[in-house]
Amino acid sequence: MSDKNEFWLHQDGEDIANNLIDYHTGWTSLSGSPFKQMWTRNYLAYYSPAISQTSLDTSIVFEGVQGELTRFYTPKARTLIRQLTSVVTKQRMAFKAAARTVGNEVLNEVKLANSLLDQIVSTQRLDVKGDSLCEGSLVTGSWFTKATWRTDIGEPHVRGPKGRVITTGACEISLHSPFNVFYDLSLTWDDVPWAEVRVKRNRWDLIADFPDLENEIKALPSVRDEKGGFSWDSVQLNQDDLVYVYEFYHKRSPALPEGKMLIYCDSNTIFYNDKNPYGTIPIEGCRDKCR
Repeated sequence: MSDKNEFWLHQDGEDIANNLIDYHTGWTSLSGSPFKQMWTRNYLAYYSPAISQTSLDTSIVFEGVQGELTRFYTPKARTLIRQLTSVVTKQRMAFKAAARTVGNEVLNEVKLANSLLDQIVSTQRLDVKGDSLCEGSLVTGSWFTKATWRTDIGEPHVRGPKGRVITTGACEISLHSPFNVFYDLSLTWDDVPWAEVRVKRNRWDLIADFPDLENEIKALPSVRDEKGGFSWDSVQLNQDDLVYVYEFYHKRSPALPEGKMLIYCDSNTIFYNDKNPYGTIPIEGCRDKCR
């Protein structure tokens, strides 16, 4: 049981997960924030091929004496935003390592660093993601990048128990819309002490990585069944293999000297509950200046 006189992040992982799940429920309410209303309105209007003045779901209006004419409204913002995005992201991303000292060893390390940077830009498709980041932030006013280390991807390293392949791990740089990033909207991003990201993961990959939680993972609702707030996926898509996973990150603070990281699906399915190895929130927002 949670204690109101205790810092909620000092509680057990199950209680922390339940508190966050309650927060998700409130997050989906549009009446609580004008920003959420703006996200939904702009997103639906921008990605709809045609819109109506009275409804975001109805595209065509019939007019004329006998309805022989068809009138529809197309969002001009899409053309303008795409033009602006093309200008902003025209230059390809390129990073160069800089040495603070001199010497042959340092030069070799700089060459190695530059090679790694070029590889990350290529393999992570940062130019494409930079385009999407700019476009998304112009549409909704905020879009987010997350740079984390994933142990379930990368090159095969060794074969573990029951034939499981253990990989070397790799850095993942991903983009996330404001519909999937939870935080305290009353604070500016620099002052936010914690943030949470909702991602989709394959149910069977999770079972392979966490065999002790096989029954709990099998019992999880799929993305298609759960739907959740701000989910635009068609119910016709076969997404039984995909489930929502929540990644929670809290900065280091006096109350949490080592920070907090919690990876979970629900209060019964917790994959990680310990200190934050990043020390900060590995998420960066591309946002407007009104908050």
